[in-house]
Amino acid sequence: MNVLIDKIKFWFSIYQSLRLPFRILLPLLPVLFLILFLSMKEKNKAEDIAVLGPVAEKVYGLGTVHSLNTFRFRVGVPTKITKVFVLEGDEVAPGRLCFNSKG
Repeated sequence: MNVLIDKIKFWFSIYQSLRLPFRILLPLLPVLFLILFLSMKEKNKAEDIAVLGPVAEKVYGLGTVHSLNTFRFRVGVPTKITKVFVLEGDEVAPGRLCFNSKG
């Protein structure tokens, strides 16, 4: 028990030897940390809300039709082409449906 009392006296003597601003700030630090911790704990966390609706998927790519059953197509999204709507020699305008994809 005497060891504990000696330690308390030692730390109190160090506290008394500090300058006035530090003697004021030292007891306030744990209180400030506690207030900061409790204020951060009570903040509401952001939640993602799922919305039910249609999924619009667009596939962008570059392709060349060689014949009715042969074509080369490089797609930016991994997908499976189920039906092609263009033939060899057809000109494709921007926005025109060229194929159906599944993926």
